[in-house]
Amino acid sequence: LYRTGDLVRWNPDGDLEYLGRADDQIKIRGYRVEPSEVEAALDALDGVRDSAVVAVEFGPGDRRLVAAVTGDGADEDVRLRAELAERLPEYLVPAHLVRLDRLPTTPSGKIDRAGLARRLAGEVRDRRADERSGTAEAPRTGTERAIAEAWADVLGGGSPGRDGDFFTLGGNSIIATELVYRLRTLFDVDIPLRTLFDNPTVAGMAARIDERRAGDTTAFTEPAADLRADVTLPDAVRPGDRTAVAPDAATRFLLTGATGFLGGWLLRELAAVPGHTVTCLVRADDADAALARLHATADRYGIGGDIAWDRVRAVPGDLARPRMGLSDADHDELAASVEAVHHAAAHINFVLPYASVKPANVDGLRSVLEFAATGRLKHVHHMSTVAVFAPGRTDGPITEEAVPDTCEGLGIGYTQSKWVAEGIARLARERGMPVTVYRIGRISGDSVTGACQADDFLWRQIKSFIELGSAPPAEELTTDLLPVDFVGRAVVALSREPSADGATHHLFHPRGSDFTPVHAAVRACGYPLDTVPAEEWLTLLEESARRPGGNALAAAVPLFREGALELGENTYGNERTTRLLDRLGLHWPDIERRSLSRMIRWFEASGELAARPPARQSA
Repeated sequence: LYRTGDLVRWNPDGDLEYLGRADDQIKIRGYRVEPSEVEAALDALDGVRDSAVVAVEFGPGDRRLVAAVTGDGADEDVRLRAELAERLPEYLVPAHLVRLDRLPTTPSGKIDRAGLARRLAGEVRDRRADERSGTAEAPRTGTERAIAEAWADVLGGGSPGRDGDFFTLGGNSIIATELVYRLRTLFDVDIPLRTLFDNPTVAGMAARIDERRAGDTTAFTEPAADLRADVTLPDAVRPGDRTAVAPDAATRFLLTGATGFLGGWLLRELAAVPGHTVTCLVRADDADAALARLHATADRYGIGGDIAWDRVRAVPGDLARPRMGLSDADHDELAASVEAVHHAAAHINFVLPYASVKPANVDGLRSVLEFAATGRLKHVHHMSTVAVFAPGRTDGPITEEAVPDTCEGLGIGYTQSKWVAEGIARLARERGMPVTVYRIGRISGDSVTGACQADDFLWRQIKSFIELGSAPPAEELTTDLLPVDFVGRAVVALSREPSADGATHHLFHPRGSDFTPVHAAVRACGYPLDTVPAEEWLTLLEESARRPGGNALAAAVPLFREGALELGENTYGNERTTRLLDRLGLHWPDIERRSLSRMIRWFEASGELAARPPARQSA
């Protein structure tokens, strides 16, 4: 009858469960955060009875997400933050967790969030004071003391001791960028961001810096992960004498990654056909919570009303665990019934090292392939990326038949993990498993609504342009972006085409574009945009990381400077995929200003932009 502003959900008994207030939304480092989303993830963890999440001001420009938790497991700060990092984007993981006996409430029985924020600020500061006077081993050398001071400053006080872990104590990639920038200036050495990820203690960082200052040019060279050694697959993953159903006859699907960006549109397409059933593997405590996560994702992107939910089922699971974390009953039932697996789950983060993304991106694919070889033989459709090819190939365009046999030169953990995953997929294919690989380029917002994910790299680029009011020359940046709805339709159409089965497909725009349409869209939406030399723009971006609120792309500054985000001079081809899609009635859409403008307007409406421009041109 009227809007109360309360956020609730219906449980299986038909009761409304109170989740929080719609006006509790807060903004942290440029991201809009629904506390109820973080609280729901916390409450689902073992040992947590109740939780409340608030924004706490620790100083000018230093606003952090802090969670209060109750329950027997509330003291396990490291475990809880690690498990949250597997379920939530980084910007939703609280910087600090504080154990309370109970949550403070107002006379009406609701959480006293203002009072809680004040209490948590004090608790965190007291914890820092305890660390200063506690048993943590104090820094020994001048380098260690200088690092500890910078460390304490960016973390809001206290002292980590020689062996305190930066990320356990509240650090994240944004704060890490600020710390590394300070250390570069302090010691006059060019420190890669990844050095902090691999040496997250005061003592570890001091050792690397002292080695470099003493002339050791290898001091900042991280020990290379043995990627080739990880390309393994259990011997039991074989088809044997079984035969999978024809691709166009499959009606029972398992989908991973349905709570991700592309996964939502894959779910919509797979469930669109009468007679289809789609089971989604979701990290959650039970089937009801798993289904609620699916609905929340679809609603966030505005496609909830387009999905045939009567054909969708959700099961709780975890790709990083044995048997995909499924219960024995679910595993046995699905192994006997599922006919095809669409594997879209991935940990996409351009600043984390290989070891951090390996469980989801490498071990997860192994789990999927083991499942596909158990019971009924299943088709596997693996979502990969064109970035599995190291830069600098000179043997002509990289086509669908090309094999990424070289991993040297892959600069970031995500692309390294996808390189290993493709090697595993090839192993399975060589043994006769029906595995189809989709190398996907950049994905943009929905072509109709502009709906896109807030942590999408393209969007963070566009947002950084808007926030800075400047961008590098359009001709110096390129993109092969495709709308997410087109990619979803293309994957599902190819997965049902018999002649496409067991092959590799390239889903990126064959013509591509420079950033001229991006610049035009920003200006058409009313935002001023100056074009400046790339090096000057990088300097502006780096400086913005030290201002209150930071910048949408600040965490990637060191990776830009290190060249880790460059794909080199590689050229790619997808003529075979183009012919297949043409035959299926799907044609590459143009990369043009209007579709990008729709994406900007989507984020305006969702509150991702701090303020709308005073006037806008026709877009």
